[in-house]
Amino acid sequence: MHTGSLYESTVTKKRSSTLELAEWTADQKDYSELFLNFRSALESDPRAFAHIPMDIRFLSGDGSWLSNAYDRDIVTMGCVTRKPYAADRYRAFDIIEEQFLSFGGRPHWAKRFKAGRETLEKLYPKYEEFVALRRDMDPDGKFLNSYLGELFS
Repeated sequence: MHTGSLYESTVTKKRSSTLELAEWTADQKDYSELFLNFRSALESDPRAFAHIPMDIRFLSGDGSWLSNAYDRDIVTMGCVTRKPYAADRYRAFDIIEEQFLSFGGRPHWAKRFKAGRETLEKLYPKYEEFVALRRDMDPDGKFLNSYLGELFS
């Protein structure tokens, strides 16, 4: 009987379907408390679990207005579901968003999140400046789709 290694059990080497991912960032100083709160929230919800591995990275701050590392050193935490057809019901996505928002966390723009414009305006200090610049550079909205139009018009 071959049981395999942790690597063989957890790292996806080939996929038969698309993965759905959520990734959030927060200030590095909040990492310990945030991680404990996230773990507690997962453990207290009988419908919740997190696929492993979860990405956790530490990054230096930068000066890009819509970067999730704008003006602060951050920790990122990402979670994934290997069942994209059930992603809308995957509780870990809701829990990671709730937990990170409670610490002023910011979403990864290219991954799954529910926060809308009103929330995002509060999370990104230069949000309105970006919207104004976008309007100046693209007054006809050529580079917007319906979703981005909701966020940046």
